[in-house]
Order: sequence, then structure tokens, then C-alpha cells
Amino acid sequence: MAGRAPRPDRLTTRELEVLRLLAQGHTTKEMADALVLSVPTVQRHLANIYQKIDARGRSDATAYALRHGIVPLLHTAGDARA
Repeated sequence: MAGRAPRPDRLTTRELEVLRLLAQGHTTKEMADALVLSVPTVQRHLANIYQKIDARGRSDATAYALRHGIVPLLHTAGDARA
């Protein structure tokens, strides 16, 4: 479709939502509650995300989300780059 940015590594819309919450520091239970999903469903989404982006865990997935602009890199008030 014209005008739509391609999704990184063919992640689904739901996988991007899960990845965004993960990168913001939410637990699996918190993600499930926020998205009105079961914990096993969120775990399945996480497994799919990790496979698609070749992540070994939450840290790799968070770094991926930051690199691809899925979540913004926040600067603290004392950070000279802010």
C-alpha cells in the first residue's frame, strides 16, 4: 500500500505492539493486560518476534526496537545530548 512504511523484518502489527511494550520495560503479564491477551499468547508473540529479529532475549529485542525507531530513545534532563 502506498504511503505506508514497511514493517521491520515483517513483524505484524500485534508483534510491533508487543515489542513496543517490551522495550518500554513492561512484564509479560503487564503486556497481556494492556493488550487484553493471555500470558501464553504474549509469550508466543515474543517467541515469534525473537525469531524474526534474531534476538536472544529482551535486551536484544529492546536494542532492536531502539535502533529501528519502534520506541524513542529518551534522554534524561542532565544528558548533554537532550
